[in-house]
Amino acid sequence: IPMFVKMTTDQDPEKLEEVSAQQYFEYWLRLKNAGIPTVPTMRIISENEIIMTDLTADGSHIYGKHTRTGKVTLEDRKLLDIDLDEVKLKCQEIVKAANDAEILLPGDDDAFTLIISPNGEWKIIVLDTTPRFHELLGESTSPELRSDLHEKSVHRFIEILGKIRENVSRL
Repeated sequence: IPMFVKMTTDQDPEKLEEVSAQQYFEYWLRLKNAGIPTVPTMRIISENEIIMTDLTADGSHIYGKHTRTGKVTLEDRKLLDIDLDEVKLKCQEIVKAANDAEILLPGDDDAFTLIISPNGEWKIIVLDTTPRFHELLGESTSPELRSDLHEKSVHRFIEILGKIRENVSRL
C-alpha cells in the first residue's frame, strides 16, 4: 500500500497550534469507528508525524478546498459528469453518521473531499483528520450547533465543487 508522511503540526487559528500525532490518530479512529469514510490506513511514526495511505497513488485526483484548477486532466473533465446532488446526498450521509456519533467534522470548508479514480468512480471522504480546537479540549458541542456547522460544511463543499467545475468547463 503506497503511503506518505504527514506532519500533524498545524497553524490554523481554528485549531490548536500543535496537534500531536496521537490526537490526530485518535480523531481518525473516532471517524473510522463511526463508519465515516476516511483514509483507510494511518499509523503514528513520531510525536508529530503520521504515515497514511496515499490516495492518489493509483492516479486518482482529489478535489476540495485546496484543488488546483490550472492544467486540465482527464480526471478533471470527469468532474463535469458527476451529479452534485448525488455528492450532496453522500455528504449528508456522512453528516448523519457524525451527528449520531457526536463527532464534529473538520472546519466548514475542509470537512469533505471528493476522490475520482482513473476509471471515473468517485467517493466522498473526510480527509482532514485534524480535530477542531474544542474537540481537543474535550468540550462537547451541542447537537444543534454541530448539526448547523455540518450543514454549512455540506453547502460550502458543494459551492467549492461548483466553482472548480466552472473553471474546468472553461478550459
